[in-house]
Amino acid sequence: MDADIVGKTSPSFTMLVELGKVREFVRAVGATDSTDSPDETPCVLPTFLCTQDLWHDESADPIAMSGLDVTRGLHAEQEFVFFGQPPRVGSRLTCATRVEEVFRKTGRRGGDMTFMVAVTEFRDEEGHLVAESRKTSVELGEGHA
Repeated sequence: MDADIVGKTSPSFTMLVELGKVREFVRAVGATDSTDSPDETPCVLPTFLCTQDLWHDESADPIAMSGLDVTRGLHAEQEFVFFGQPPRVGSRLTCATRVEEVFRKTGRRGGDMTFMVAVTEFRDEEGHLVAESRKTSVELGEGHA
């Protein structure tokens, strides 16, 4: 993976927050179903935004952008920051991902690891920043089993 990709930003893509998909996500993670409320446009669970990985094509995929070898890859960490309430069902979010950082470390048992931090911004229809996802991926180098 090349550190020259730092700052590279994907083309933007649209993510529609659909009630059925939110309900599927709630069920998949075993959460209490907040979508069975009288409110017809409930807020999503904060981690629902990770489903954006299913919405973009390869040109917006930070792993594809980086050249990270997925056969030697790990999902190390992911966090979400909200700038108000989480999005509600019915929201139309515009998303773009940029590679924020690439760095290398040597593992405790030897072998190099390459880390990539990618940030996805989620903006509402007025262009306001609603949330950010910060995702760290790792490519294990030779010497890791």
